[in-house]
Amino acid sequence: MITLKTADNALRDVYLGVLSNQLDNSDGFISMIEKTTKDVWGKEILVPYLVKEDEDTYIKYTLKEELANIYGYIEISDKAIKVAQNSAGAFVDLLNSEMESLLKETNNHIINAIYGEDKKPKYYPKKKKYESLMLNGLKEIFDTEKETLYGVDRKKYNFNPMVKKMKEFNLPELEEIIDNHINDIKFLICSPQTKRIISQYMIDNKQNILRKELPDRHYYMQLNDNVVIQTYKGMSDNEIWLVDSNDFKFHQLCDWRWLEDENGNILKQVNGLPFYKATLVKYGNLMCHNVNGQIKIVLGE
Repeated sequence: MITLKTADNALRDVYLGVLSNQLDNSDGFISMIEKTTKDVWGKEILVPYLVKEDEDTYIKYTLKEELANIYGYIEISDKAIKVAQNSAGAFVDLLNSEMESLLKETNNHIINAIYGEDKKPKYYPKKKKYESLMLNGLKEIFDTEKETLYGVDRKKYNFNPMVKKMKEFNLPELEEIIDNHINDIKFLICSPQTKRIISQYMIDNKQNILRKELPDRHYYMQLNDNVVIQTYKGMSDNEIWLVDSNDFKFHQLCDWRWLEDENGNILKQVNGLPFYKATLVKYGNLMCHNVNGQIKIVLGE
């Protein structure tokens, strides 16, 4: 007979590894970022860093960032458990459905928080509480109007990505910027519209469109042999971000885990209601260890 204990064991022993792998590979860029427990102290990430004060002088600095709480939830009714308790197949279908919902929603949280802003989507039930995820993602790094980043005065120490301007999209000019850059560029992040422009240019100029498979198991179009093109639906059409994924780390207190009560139970009853809830969590945040090595292209100026 299927019981809550059976469900707990399945969540811990069967589903946790699968969920961890898929959430750590939400998309191509995220899949290439190192996940590490290094430099995590309590609720903070403290990274030693040399900041260039002038032409010949560097000072030791500590980059600071708070850990964010990243949650994923499943909720199972007591009735659903009773219906499935005599059928292993029905039980597996029940859990699989919940896992798919958890993955979809948590992936959306992570992707929106890293590239833009995690806002409550229009399709989300009005009465259901939406917990926005706050990460110090790429949007914060490329926001050159922001006064500080990781506690560093951006203007005083020139702690900003390189900014280049183009009147309009020009692929040869873009490739020249990448080729002349000291640091490696591994990703071009843009809006879907900008990607279509790049793709059409390559078609018009009879250039082969190469694709590369990344650890998230998706194939991405390549600008050349080294740079992968990745889109984010919320990005402005007049910006392109050129980044080296090796310069980023996701600092975490621990890997993904299920929250347990004092008795080691994962599924817990919700306020005496006939529902049981399980919470998946990771505590961490994204940090760039070489802000000056990234490039922002501004179009239309």
